[in-house]
Amino acid sequence: MRNSLSEHVASLVKGLIASKYQMTLCLAGGGTSVIPTLMAAGGSSNTILYAHIPYSTKALHKYLAFEVEKTCSMTTANALGMRAFLDAQ
Repeated sequence: MRNSLSEHVASLVKGLIASKYQMTLCLAGGGTSVIPTLMAAGGSSNTILYAHIPYSTKALHKYLAFEVEKTCSMTTANALGMRAFLDAQ
């Protein structure tokens, strides 16, 4: 199971790097483990613009420029996505 998961992740990373798209990542918690995987792929510097990790509540509030009610919520996820989108502009 672990090997097939690794192969699946490698395939996804290869597809992202091969695409014409560029991205800004904003991750927290366990999601941050994807950053080294992406950065290790050849050509990733053409795909990844920024990788932000506003890990603490204080860092999250500073990154978003407002205080969120709940750190783990759809509203916060949407705000992080919008901020990452704006950073990529």
